[in-house]
Amino acid sequence: MRVGTDLVLTIWGGTVPHVGAVALAQARPSLADPGVASATSSVLTLLGHKDDVVAREAADRFAAALGSTVVATAGLHVDAATPEEIQTLIATARCCLDQLLGEVMTD
Repeated sequence: MRVGTDLVLTIWGGTVPHVGAVALAQARPSLADPGVASATSSVLTLLGHKDDVVAREAADRFAAALGSTVVATAGLHVDAATPEEIQTLIATARCCLDQLLGEVMTD
């Protein structure tokens, strides 16, 4: 959802969609190379959740690409997920976010 020049992303899926983590990112120049766009972020994660990985990556990437502030919520759940299933969820989320970022950049 666009909120003025900012963006709110909601990333959910699996067997029990929920809010497991929230990330807030603000665009800024890279500390290593001020000519490169980057972002700084803060994350809140619910106890026992690993959704912070997806939320932070999404917020950081979109904020840097758009030069704006981005909030990303993430909640991906599969009962008794193995480490391999968790990596698959993260990889799938990244793929979807790549596609969405491409669409947002052409708007």
